[in-house]
Amino acid sequence: MEQNSQLKKDYLIIATFILASFALEVSLFLFLGFGVLPKYFLFDFGFMLIISGLLFITPAYKTKVAIAITILSLQAIINCVNVTLFNIFGDIFTFDMLTLGNEAAAAFSLKFIQWWSVIVMAIILTAAIVAFVFILKSGNRKPNYSQSISLFLVLTFIFSFACGTGLIKLQKNYLETAYADINNEYFESDSYLYRNLNVKIAALKKFGTFGLYMTDIYQSLGIQSAAQIKAEQDETKNYINSAKTVTDLGLTAGNNYFGISKTNNIITIMVESFEWFAIDPELTPNLYWLYTNALNFQNFYARNKTNVSEGIGILGSYPKDTQFTTFYRANSDVGSLNLPFSLPNMLKSQAETEGRNVTTAYFHDYYGYFYGRNTVLPSFGFDNCTFLEDLITKAAADPDLAGKPQATDKPTEFSDFFLDSVLFKEYISQIAPANTDQFYSHVTTVSMHGGYDFSRPRLEAEGYYDQVLSNLTKAAPTGDETTDNDYTITSSIKKWLSDNGYTLPSGDDLEKFINYKAAALDTDKAIGILLDYLRTNTDKDGNALIDVTTLIVYGDHNTYMTSLSNAMKNLPETDLFTTELYRLPLMIYDKATVNQYKSDTATAEKPSGTNIITKSATTFSIVPTVMFMHGIDYKPNFYQGASLFTENSDTGFISIIGGIIDENFFSYDTIDILYSKLKKSTPEEIEIYNKALKHYQKINVDYYEKQIHLERIYKYNMFKK
Repeated sequence: MEQNSQLKKDYLIIATFILASFALEVSLFLFLGFGVLPKYFLFDFGFMLIISGLLFITPAYKTKVAIAITILSLQAIINCVNVTLFNIFGDIFTFDMLTLGNEAAAAFSLKFIQWWSVIVMAIILTAAIVAFVFILKSGNRKPNYSQSISLFLVLTFIFSFACGTGLIKLQKNYLETAYADINNEYFESDSYLYRNLNVKIAALKKFGTFGLYMTDIYQSLGIQSAAQIKAEQDETKNYINSAKTVTDLGLTAGNNYFGISKTNNIITIMVESFEWFAIDPELTPNLYWLYTNALNFQNFYARNKTNVSEGIGILGSYPKDTQFTTFYRANSDVGSLNLPFSLPNMLKSQAETEGRNVTTAYFHDYYGYFYGRNTVLPSFGFDNCTFLEDLITKAAADPDLAGKPQATDKPTEFSDFFLDSVLFKEYISQIAPANTDQFYSHVTTVSMHGGYDFSRPRLEAEGYYDQVLSNLTKAAPTGDETTDNDYTITSSIKKWLSDNGYTLPSGDDLEKFINYKAAALDTDKAIGILLDYLRTNTDKDGNALIDVTTLIVYGDHNTYMTSLSNAMKNLPETDLFTTELYRLPLMIYDKATVNQYKSDTATAEKPSGTNIITKSATTFSIVPTVMFMHGIDYKPNFYQGASLFTENSDTGFISIIGGIIDENFFSYDTIDILYSKLKKSTPEEIEIYNKALKHYQKINVDYYEKQIHLERIYKYNMFKK
C-alpha cells in the first residue's frame, strides 16, 4: 500500500509537469495567434516524455519537483520573451541572442513587456508550484522504494525515454517521407525547415517550443564530421571558382549607368528608424531637398535589426547562421576573417589597380562595443572607425560638448549618446576628406532610435520640440482651419502626410509622432551640415564635392518601437504582415546619375524627366548598385542583390527577424500568404496574382540557393589568406 502511494506521488508530479507544460504551450500559441498547438505536436510530446522519464528515476521528491519547476520556469520565461519580441519586432528568441546581453540590457525598457502574457504564464506556473507543494506534503516526505518498485521505475524511465525518442524519430521519418518528392524544398518542405530552421517563426509554429529549441541547441553546437565539412567547403569552392563578373554576364554592355561615377567619392548614411513620414518641406528641409533632387526609390523594403541592415549595406549579403556578434565573440582569431567582396574592400581593390588611393571610414554616435562593431568593422574593410567614446574624449577637452553623455565606457541607459548633428559637426572633415584621391564613408545615425523620447531633454534644448509644435499646435478649431485631434496643422505638413498615405494619429500615438519628428529634425540638421560642406568645399582637382560624391541615404527598419509605424499607416498594432510597414526611404544623390536618369525618362509631356523610381528594391540592392555605378566588375554570386540599374534587378528579401517580403506579398514560407496587396476578384486579377506569386517564389528560391554558399563563405572563412 505504501509503495503504491509512493508511485502515485511520482505519477502526480509527472502529470502536473506535463499538464503545466501543455498549458504554457497552448497559452503561447494563443497569444501569438498560431492556433492551439504546433502542427507536429509529437516533437513537443516526445521531449516531454523524455523529461518525464528522467524525473521518474530522480530519487528525491524535492529534486524531482525542483527540476520540473526549473524547466517550466524556463518555458514560461521564453514564452514571455517570445510574445514580447513577436509583438514588437515580429521576431522570436533563439539562443544566438544570448550573445547580445549587453545590447539588450542597454535598450530594454519595461514598457516593451506584454504584461498580459506575463500574468497568464505566472498564473500557470504558480498553479503548478501550488500543486507540487500539495503533492510533496501528501503521504511520505521521502521515497522508500523497494527493490521491485525501483526496478519498475527504471523500466518506466526506459519506456518513457524510448517512447519519447520513438515519437521524435517517427515525426522526423514522416517529414522525410512526406516531403521527399516536392519541387520547392526551401519553402514547401517542412523537413528542410526542421533541418535548417531557416524561418524561425514558421519553425516554432510547426514544431513547438521543445521541437524548436532542442533542435536549435543541437545546431548551435555545430556538430559535423570532418567529411561533412570538407564536402561543404569543396562545394562552395566550386561555386566561388565558377563565378562570373557582370561584364562576363553581359550586364554592362550598352548600359549608361555602368561606371557613370567611377571615381566619385561615396557616402552611405543608414538612418535609424527612417520612414517617409519623417520628411516634410518645412521641418526637414535637407531631407526634403534629397527627396526632390535625389533618385527616389519608392518601393524600397527593409526589415532587420540595425546591425543586420548595416552589415547588408556594407557587405551585400549577411550570414543567418553565423551572425557576426556571435562569431566574433566566440572566435579569438578575429583578424583572420577576410571579406574581399565587401564594398570598402572592392573599392580599395579597384583604386589599387588604377593607381589611386581610397580612404575608408565608419562613423556612429554610439559605443563601439555595441553589436561588437569595434571588432567587426575593421574586417569589413574600414581603415578608421569612430564611435561615441571618441566623441566623449573630445567632450572632455571641449566645453561646448561637455555635459552630454556620461564619460563612461558603457551607457547607463540607451539615451546616453550624442545627437547626430554633433557627430556630423565634429567629424565632417573626416566624413568627407577633401584632400584624398577618393573616399568612402559610412555613417549609421542614432538620434531617431525608438522609443522616440529617449533624448527628449537634449532635443528640447536644441529647440526641436518648439519647431514641431509651432507647426502642430493645440487650438480650438475655428473657421476654415484644418484640424486633427484638436491640433491645427500647417497645410504643407498636412498635405505631405496625406499625399504619402499617412494620417496624424491621436492620443499617445500623437505624442510618439511628436517625439519622433523632433528627433528627425536633428538628423535633418546633420544632413544639412553634410550638404553645406559638400557644396562649399572642393576636391584636390577643384571640383565641388557635391558634384563628385555619391550620397546614399536609407532606412534600416521601420518605427516598430511603440508601433508608431502602424499608427501612422492606420494599421492595428497586431498587424506585422502588411508590406507597407516595411516600405522605407532610399535616396541616391549622384549628379551624373540623376541627370542621366532624368534624361532617360524625359517625355514630351515631362521634358525634365523624373527622379522617382518605382522598381522594387531592398537593402541587398545597395552594394551592387553602388559598385555598378562606380564601374566595379563584381561577381553577382557573392551578393544577394542586383544593381538597380540593370534590367533584372529583383531581389529576394528574407528577413533574419522573420518574413519574406516584396511589394506585393508577406509570408514566412512563400506558400502561406499572410498578406497580399493584389486582389483576386476577377479572372484578370487572378492571372496577375498568380504571375506575381510565381515570381515572388522564384526570386526567394534563388535567394536560398545562393545563401547556402554565402553562409559557408562566412562560416569557413573561405577567403582566408
